[in-house]
Amino acid sequence: MRGLSLEKQMLEYRSKFIREDETAPFYKLYQLSTIPSKPALVRTTKNIDEGTSIKVEVWEMPLSSFGAFTAQIPSPLSIGKVILKDGSQIPGCVCESYAIHNAVDITPLRSWRAFIKDNMA
Repeated sequence: MRGLSLEKQMLEYRSKFIREDETAPFYKLYQLSTIPSKPALVRTTKNIDEGTSIKVEVWEMPLSSFGAFTAQIPSPLSIGKVILKDGSQIPGCVCESYAIHNAVDITPLRSWRAFIKDNMA
């Protein structure tokens, strides 16, 4: 989000960047065919579907801003629990699984930022 269009929105809601991190190794990342294009983080079924650790940013948002922020998130995206590599769970942007049927699997790139960089080259 830092340096991307969503950063402005995060700052408007008085959010503070905490750190870069990675998810537990059972997520997939997709490019949704929306305009503008959006990332879609989907949790796989442990030990059945192949997933990997995806690079994420951890932000802190005041609870008083959280409701208004989440109300603006367009479907099929939503806020759900994201499991980090250390096993902790934090609220994060996830995607409903039905939306990935027409999406591009960008999991091998392991981050939205890498996808953007790869497509600007």
